[in-house]
Amino acid sequence: MNVFLVLLLTMLVIPAYAQIDHLKTKQNTEEEETSTGGGNKRRSTGGGNKYSTGGGNGGETIDLNGDGYESLKDLVDKAVCGDPLWGYELAAQLPEFTKIMTFLDQLHTDLANEVRKELTRVSICLSKVPLVKVNTEDENAVTLFHLDGNQTGVRINNEIFIDDNHFKKTYAKHKGYFLFHELLHGFIPLSAERRNFKVKSFVKGVELLLEKNEATNYPK
Repeated sequence: MNVFLVLLLTMLVIPAYAQIDHLKTKQNTEEEETSTGGGNKRRSTGGGNKYSTGGGNGGETIDLNGDGYESLKDLVDKAVCGDPLWGYELAAQLPEFTKIMTFLDQLHTDLANEVRKELTRVSICLSKVPLVKVNTEDENAVTLFHLDGNQTGVRINNEIFIDDNHFKKTYAKHKGYFLFHELLHGFIPLSAERRNFKVKSFVKGVELLLEKNEATNYPK
């Protein structure tokens, strides 16, 4: 195993397993809390579903044609997710992602299996409108990324939002790495130092190792 691979595994795999253990512990705790107390814990406080109050909910209609009749915004506004996918469904459409996973099986089988599990956890929303720009620079960054790109993806918990207009224009190879990038966010805690740097570096590292593997048949 070369030095570069050791650095990559140290950078992501060890924190990844720590995060996996944390998620499993959290899930077990939530299941215990849910199973005791007489029902769904989300409905056990305040006498009802806490998500049904708060002043920010309600349907909206709009007169699009000026004829006095109004349409429900849900049905006419493109800023909704009309046809969501599971992560594994999007992955099946990306040949380059399949190649990445085949190589990851050789590189680190356990990590590859966890990535596949992540595909079953995340949902994909292909947005027809631009995503809100988010700051991807680490607060304690030691390097700055000089290429100002489009906000093609945003991950929030187990939801991945994708600007479909930009995604369709992305090179086929880069689509596979794009999905891989978004999945890796599930392996590093939000509190980790230089989190975005680690994700981007790991993605680039896998690409370099995969290219080396194709050129020299490493690892065998």
